[in-house]
Amino acid sequence: MARQASIPSTMDGQNCSARSTTGRSIHDSDDTRLSSYRTTTAVSVSQIVKLTTEKSGLVIHGHKVFNINLVALICEIIHQSRNKLIALLDDYTTGPVELNYLTDGDVPTCGDDSFKHWQQYKETEVSPDQSAFSDEMLKPIEELKENDYIRVIGQVKFINGVPKIFAFTVRYICDPNFITMHILEVIRDSLFYEKRAESLIKDSNQLEKRPRWYRELGEKELKLFLFVKDNAGARGCKFEAMQEAFNSWSPEEMNEVINNIERAGLMWQGDSEYLWVPNIHDI
Repeated sequence: MARQASIPSTMDGQNCSARSTTGRSIHDSDDTRLSSYRTTTAVSVSQIVKLTTEKSGLVIHGHKVFNINLVALICEIIHQSRNKLIALLDDYTTGPVELNYLTDGDVPTCGDDSFKHWQQYKETEVSPDQSAFSDEMLKPIEELKENDYIRVIGQVKFINGVPKIFAFTVRYICDPNFITMHILEVIRDSLFYEKRAESLIKDSNQLEKRPRWYRELGEKELKLFLFVKDNAGARGCKFEAMQEAFNSWSPEEMNEVINNIERAGLMWQGDSEYLWVPNIHDI
């Protein structure tokens, strides 16, 4: 395949927006990922180069990426043999980035977590003729050449100050439409992680604004405290009412939960040992 004109740099940043060809938002849910590569994240060369660090690896909007799905052009072949390929890949977003592909021997991974994700990919991998990408083919390494577009499934390792790709699978792309499709996949996955990160921040901020019993009490403690708060009369909530409401708890369990709330300074005994008063003023 001849080297094509430069692809617009829509993948080199984290803030992108687009819609799929169906008109559906491309980040509606994680289920919109093509099932053939559901254990991978679609990435660009720019993301690999700019967002990979030695300490954290490749992180996109707070999400650590283990298995990558990259479509790029072979711009230079450094070493090529029957079972080994070292090449430079480019997708016109930045680059290039080095690819290392071995067809025999152990696949290098970035620690135990990376090995687990590699296993997950292998368990869900399907043959090219069964996948959504029927216009891809496994080609012998020695038949790949410069200016070929390929899809790489693998992991990124930070070596000697630069990120490098170690591939599990390399497939030759026959149809250039899949190059454009991959751009949309990159945008979709980036937006998905961006949306999720924003949601986590929003949830955290909302939690900080709520009364401290929501932030400091465990699940059981919160249930009991809210019951006492909602059922406390002028003098407090009766212990027998607490026992009746939580009759599935053992006496030891009830005492432990009460002690935990007391230690948090959110409840104390009233003018009778059978009455409990919630602290609703210290929020």
